[in-house]
Amino acid sequence: MVDDTYIKPPPGIDPSVTVFIGILTVYEKIEIRNHLRDMYKHNNAALARYLGVQESPVTIKFFLGHPKSEQVDKIKKESEKYGDVVVLNITENKEEGKTLKFFDWFAENRNDNYMVKTDDDSFIHLIHYYRDIQDLPRERAYYGLLLNYTLINDGTNVYMWGMGYTISRDLVMDI
Repeated sequence: MVDDTYIKPPPGIDPSVTVFIGILTVYEKIEIRNHLRDMYKHNNAALARYLGVQESPVTIKFFLGHPKSEQVDKIKKESEKYGDVVVLNITENKEEGKTLKFFDWFAENRNDNYMVKTDDDSFIHLIHYYRDIQDLPRERAYYGLLLNYTLINDGTNVYMWGMGYTISRDLVMDI
């Protein structure tokens, strides 16, 4: 383990800013979830030490759609063991509303300043990330890659895309 006790935050870092990270995943990626759990456990503890607080202001959970019947017991056991698995009320899918269901879940269950949507193939270095978001407004904030995408038959749409993005709570509620 790295000794990071010498690292101190610059003036102006507000440890009361809360962040919820939702990692979208699928049943089969248990090994990846376990690796991410280990990495985030250490990274989140380092963030708490960095901020000088007992508990990190960042919460992390994994989100899946309904598993197949033969997977239900394993997901239930994983959820009970780690307390960080949420099964959304949607059939497992990649591009058929899973993200919007995650937004709904956040709106109904969390009251954090910011919500992060990412996938299980990404990792966020929490100290660097937390420093970066300090300058964001607490309302109407989007932090990520904005991509203009032209549909062949439908004109131009603007949508959120990337390895992860952050949006403020009020925008989640609007969506």
